[in-house]
Amino acid sequence: MGYPKKHFWFFLGVWFLVIIGCATSHKVQPGTVEVIKSKVDNSTHIHMEPAWLENTPIKLGLYRNSNMPENDIVLTVLVKGYHIFMWKESLKFNIDRNVEVFTSIDKLEGARTLEEIYGTDRYIFADQTSKLYLIDRSFLERIINANEVYVRVDLQLGFKGGVFSKDGPTLARTGFKKFLITISE
Repeated sequence: MGYPKKHFWFFLGVWFLVIIGCATSHKVQPGTVEVIKSKVDNSTHIHMEPAWLENTPIKLGLYRNSNMPENDIVLTVLVKGYHIFMWKESLKFNIDRNVEVFTSIDKLEGARTLEEIYGTDRYIFADQTSKLYLIDRSFLERIINANEVYVRVDLQLGFKGGVFSKDGPTLARTGFKKFLITISE
């Protein structure tokens, strides 16, 4: 992969905290692309707020920073509710009838929790579960430009899936297009 192992895990840990923090600290429109310059090491971080696959409980987000190899991009998959992702080959893309399969690059399930209080009872529940995958720029371009793209996330108890190849203000493909333009600048 090109990263020393300790840097890779540090990066994943930080990214995981960023995902959880972003998901809980402020409301940003799905598909919004943010560019942040680090004051620590002058690196540039580009983040696409996870956006929906139409009429599904699945959101897809993207992340890249200037310290990563040039074509590497981290794809975040969020599924509404608490789920256990299959260990290997848990993400599948059907791109114009050609299937691409991905295995997560993180070992832990990421779950964002919400707390609600009803009377004197306090409830904590999982709002969404996430996994990270490594893709490259050419894959990103392929799924953006394809005619039909379907996504399937394999879970321990079944799967969730939906259409990627539709555009809309809060849909994933629209955000992916903005992200590609931003990393191309």
